[in-house]
Amino acid sequence: MSQAILVQLYYPAYGLKGVFVWKLFDRRSTTDIREQHSTHAWSKEVELKYGQFAFTDDYSAFYAELCASDDSVFEFDDEWDEMQKETLSSMSCARCTMQSPKSINVWGLFKGPTYLDSSHVLNFQSHDFAASQKVLLQYIRKAFTLQGLCKADPPPPTPRDSWQYICEDAICIVNLIRSQGILNRDVNVRNSLVCWDPLADKYKVFLINFGHCVFRQDESDGDLEVETGR
Repeated sequence: MSQAILVQLYYPAYGLKGVFVWKLFDRRSTTDIREQHSTHAWSKEVELKYGQFAFTDDYSAFYAELCASDDSVFEFDDEWDEMQKETLSSMSCARCTMQSPKSINVWGLFKGPTYLDSSHVLNFQSHDFAASQKVLLQYIRKAFTLQGLCKADPPPPTPRDSWQYICEDAICIVNLIRSQGILNRDVNVRNSLVCWDPLADKYKVFLINFGHCVFRQDESDGDLEVETGR
């Protein structure tokens, strides 16, 4: 439901060095442009159809047609079908979010993650990149969920003698977050990722999905709900 690309950044001043996932926007939030062009409201059915359309020959042909058109034109053709309009809606939102349509190949966003070399990203002025609307997420390679230790088929290539410390590390992360006055209402084994850390020579646990977190002042004041993310 979100358009995202992989970017390699080197911005020491912002603490950004390495590969990140650049989440541009959530397709569920494109209400204005849908109303403007009288397209269907977002739904799970529309999202499923769009995901299937992105891997068809019709999509490839439409892709080529749009690439040959004027980059500044964002008008819908009345003869386009629902999925063609959906594609252009996503492109319009992506370009508005990135604020630099000629720096990145937007069309690469619609068939999955696109890896960008750092030289492309560094075409942005530092202040422009910092001001652009986005959510930068840590990119974790070759990870599996904590749930996968016992339910994945086939199971991940993790020695059984490492399961104990992996589970203990996952519990420590939850307790650490709680000790900082943060209540995570979506603690689940599917929200803990495990991957091999070659520097530490052991498996490392990452907690993801903070959309249901709230901050707590103290028990007498109750919970102070604040939108959080990472």
